[in-house]
Amino acid sequence: MGEAIQSGRRSEKGNKPITKEGNELVETYYVYGYMLDSMESNEFGDAVVLAITSSKIKVYKKYMSQLRQCRALRGAPLFCNRIRVTTAFEKKGENSYYNFKFSPANPVGAEMADQILCSSIEPTLGGQTHPLLEAGKDLKDSVLGGATKPAFDSTQQEAGGSQDEVF
Repeated sequence: MGEAIQSGRRSEKGNKPITKEGNELVETYYVYGYMLDSMESNEFGDAVVLAITSSKIKVYKKYMSQLRQCRALRGAPLFCNRIRVTTAFEKKGENSYYNFKFSPANPVGAEMADQILCSSIEPTLGGQTHPLLEAGKDLKDSVLGGATKPAFDSTQQEAGGSQDEVF
């Protein structure tokens, strides 16, 4: 990737770096997590990965900054958060589109002041380590260890570099 950037070759359409083979490089962030049945749920389904590219990056970085502020306040790792991912309509010039929207997935009845911003999962449930925290830590370790990766061949997406964030 560094070689393509240093070469100065750019695509005509998107002004993105091009490799010597002619492949366009797209800045991509990957967000890993688990699907939950509801905001109150302690049960989780399959692991999911979101590819964040283009106009979605600004939205992603803004929310990550908020989560890091919570982490500084509470000392909890990023994977200790429930995050609601929806879409929001945006318009920029002549273009209109739906973009990701990230927000805290607070349990119903959460009354702590910092729950407005933070969506941390409580460390224990019934005297045991919270199962969502155990699953989150296992997923984080799996991604950072290289055992879990996006299945590029099973989805249509723009290929590019990787800057992974694990929730």
